[in-house]
Amino acid sequence: MKSVQILGIDAGGTMTDTILIDTEGGMVIGKAATTPHDESVGFQESFKDALSHWDISLEDGSSSLQAAIYSGTAMLNTLLMRRGNRVGLLVTKGMEDYLLMERGCQTYLGYPYPDRLHAVTHVHNPPLIPKKWIRGIGERIDLFGAEVIPLYDHEVRDAVEYLLKEDVQSISICFVSSYVNPAHELQSAEIAREVMQKAGKVIPIYTSSSIHPVWREASRLNGTVIEAYAADPSRRHLAAIENKMNSQGFKKQLQIMTAHGGIVNIRTAKAFQSLVSGPIGGIIGSKYVGGVLGLDNIICTDMGGTSFDVGLITAGTFAINPEPDLARFKLNLPMVVVDSIGAGTGTIIKVDPISKRIDLGPESNGSDPGPVCYGNQAENPCITDCDVITGIINPDYYLGGAVKLQKELALKVLKEKVADQIKLDIYETAAGMIDLIETQMRDHLHAMVLGRGFETMEYYLSGYGGAGPMHIANYSRGLDFKGVMVPSWAPAFSAFGCTCADYTHRYDKSLLFVIPPGADAPTKQYLGGVLTGIWKELKEKTVKEFTDEGFKEEEIIYKPYLRMMYTGQLDALEVPAPDINITQPEQIDSIIKSFEDLYEKVYARAAKFLEAGYQATEVVLMSTVKTMKPKLARRKLQISKPSQDAFKARRDVYWKGSWKPFDTWEMDRLLPGNVVEGPAIIEHPATTFVIPPEYRTRLDEYQIFWLEK
Repeated sequence: MKSVQILGIDAGGTMTDTILIDTEGGMVIGKAATTPHDESVGFQESFKDALSHWDISLEDGSSSLQAAIYSGTAMLNTLLMRRGNRVGLLVTKGMEDYLLMERGCQTYLGYPYPDRLHAVTHVHNPPLIPKKWIRGIGERIDLFGAEVIPLYDHEVRDAVEYLLKEDVQSISICFVSSYVNPAHELQSAEIAREVMQKAGKVIPIYTSSSIHPVWREASRLNGTVIEAYAADPSRRHLAAIENKMNSQGFKKQLQIMTAHGGIVNIRTAKAFQSLVSGPIGGIIGSKYVGGVLGLDNIICTDMGGTSFDVGLITAGTFAINPEPDLARFKLNLPMVVVDSIGAGTGTIIKVDPISKRIDLGPESNGSDPGPVCYGNQAENPCITDCDVITGIINPDYYLGGAVKLQKELALKVLKEKVADQIKLDIYETAAGMIDLIETQMRDHLHAMVLGRGFETMEYYLSGYGGAGPMHIANYSRGLDFKGVMVPSWAPAFSAFGCTCADYTHRYDKSLLFVIPPGADAPTKQYLGGVLTGIWKELKEKTVKEFTDEGFKEEEIIYKPYLRMMYTGQLDALEVPAPDINITQPEQIDSIIKSFEDLYEKVYARAAKFLEAGYQATEVVLMSTVKTMKPKLARRKLQISKPSQDAFKARRDVYWKGSWKPFDTWEMDRLLPGNVVEGPAIIEHPATTFVIPPEYRTRLDEYQIFWLEK
């Protein structure tokens, strides 16, 4: 019997994917509908589905696991649906309207492009905390860390007493300039604990200086509030998953994927770092696969039920965005750069009643009610319905036959809601909707690459997600790549990526740090001492956190970084430093060279501005402990012609205006070295891989399909 070693989970907006990896590198995939009300239910069903392919019981599978890593949407859903904790907030007096005013861009984040252009449609977000629970405290520390106004401790006591009477479930503290000097926040937290002890009531306290001590005041506040508001409820989701696994024999602790590309324990004090993790897993998995295959430049594309996500791996690494926008919030949350649009297979198709113009999304039918063909009384057709109508998806083999799709119902609703409105044949309409969304994805992919100063011909393209293999041939059409690949485990590739990450804590701290042009050796040595002092401070936090989690200090690997820019510019780049101890001027020169090399790749050599000098805005320490990784087994290549055992049938597909016969193959029965000529469809219980006419695909020794024209 196989011994399951690693479990990866990706609870997406529509489906929950599970991937199991055994000691030999064998993989199996499970899928089930996501259950937002209690993600442990969807996980359990997905886990069972995966185990059934290896004929392993739930108890045997759970007890042999050495690691289980989760990525999902529980915290994001809590934020989107405004179902978080009751939070009290202490801010510097005069700043009580932070959440009402918010960042101007938050009034249009998440809007489609036409609405972004018209200010009349911009609307402020409802504050996560009502004004009555936000209390101003007299205090002030300036941007250099000096105390200008002492902390009015009596105001802190009065505020905490009031908030406890209001029955808040946690208290957040965010003072101006606390990222430079946290003394007032720490003092306020201590006073709050004294008041709680006296009142006989203890609730969590979150300070912005301990969560993420960086500038950008509103974004730092958002991160601190979301930790208090949404992270605690999501911990209950994660605890339910872990408890269910423990009851079945799992002996370890559940881990979660973070936005910066590492994994941490679900009990981490900075759980908001896992607010978005699903799309990140795919990029980490692509980097790992690229390392095995020797590929440095990869465009990662993930198409699921709700979105199309694109990320770039350039020269073996990925970019970090220090201030992304999520759920219409700007956050101080270092996150792997991922550009997303609402273009999944659940994307709703609408017709403007006046202009008869087609609109795709960005709304999605999600897992509930799902596509019309699910039979769950969905009102609007979506892309999955079109895939079923045109014959791309086999309605009798969805999730391996576990779900029977209702093609006739999809035909009826698409005809009424779309085809009759635009006066087109029903099949031409369905094919047109697929073509339209594939064009949107291709344009988005191309724009993202060009916008970063690169060309697609410099990259390999990787397509994954439940729907990625189905549409990759057309969303890559007309663009030049070094190669186009589809992993055979594409439907759970993001879950796979979670298993490829190391256990990592990331610490950021803002600073004012300028390297003047032509700086001499003593100046560089002095600046090196400043950096060394900050990295030493961050290292002490690292050691404490890792040892509290059961790791040994000698296991920790430290990777220091700086966020730098030319003095006077606005956008900083994250570059590696040679060591956490900067004692020689040459080490500062090494950092400068790393910055300039990256700058000319991201922008252009002609844009460099050496005469301005350099400014470092943040010090970063990535602290890592290596984890057990999946083994990508290399299998022996077989003959190019697939065995007849892998052939299923021939099915008509509506393709480019007419019905064409497509050969269908069973993915799991194809062998390394096999070549499938188009037109063909390769089916898997969790996905469908389309090989158009004039294309073919080759399965390599690592079980990766290469799509060729």
